Amino acid sequence: MLELARRLVDADPSEAGIKEALFWCDEGTVLGSTEAARLAGDLCLTNCNPPNADDPRDFENWSMAAQYYFLAYLMGDELALERLRTSTPGGVDPSQVYMALGLARMRLEEVIAARAQRGLGPFQMDLNATSPYLKPNPPKDGGEYLYPTPGGG
Repeated sequence: MLELARRLVDADPSEAGIKEALFWCDEGTVLGSTEAARLAGDLCLTNCNPPNADDPRDFENWSMAAQYYFLAYLMGDELALERLRTSTPGGVDPSQVYMALGLARMRLEEVIAARAQRGLGPFQMDLNATSPYLKPNPPKDGGEYLYPTPGGG
């Protein structure tokens, strides 16, 4: 599925090609591939690398990528957090990062539900590893985010 997604984008880097590739990444993610979720994040940044926080389309693409990177992280992939850190453009405030995390948590619930529909069990996750990101309220003044640092770099 990952190879298919890569080939689709290589053959057709248009929005339609990326959308088809994301479909296959989502399928791989449901089967438990954190690499598929990371690739989906990378694909979201295909046309805006590095993203510009002042460009609404770039920001939307970064936000979608952040959701996929957080999803991979919540599934246990530490590399995804580094991808998120390096792709986060300057000008993104902690509340926007927190919103991406919230949407990723909803995506995780969707993935778990899709797994259940296919007769697959839930993921084995160590939620203690994600505890800085699972706080019920967004951090005040950006002080509670330890990693990634909003603003990239």
